[in-house]
Amino acid sequence: MDKIILEIKDGDKVIKSQDIELKELNVWDDLKFNDLLLEHSRNLDKDLCIRAGKVVQLCTGMNDEELTKIGAEGILQLFPMIIQAKAKKK
Repeated sequence: MDKIILEIKDGDKVIKSQDIELKELNVWDDLKFNDLLLEHSRNLDKDLCIRAGKVVQLCTGMNDEELTKIGAEGILQLFPMIIQAKAKKK
């Protein structure tokens, strides 16, 4: 499993750091991931936070409580990091 380090900052100061493990996706989850990215590229101006949350949850297995702890800021930081990590694997 790949890991991503999430750092939430207040200015230049890191106020929270957390290792996030990425799941190995099965073929159906990988297809769902690709569909979410296609939807994202077609609708950049709509529902970004919801799509980002779906991608983070799909790829990390985080539950609602864990997503709440990292908040919208953490979710939006993880979204592109996950896409980059998945792109490196291919």
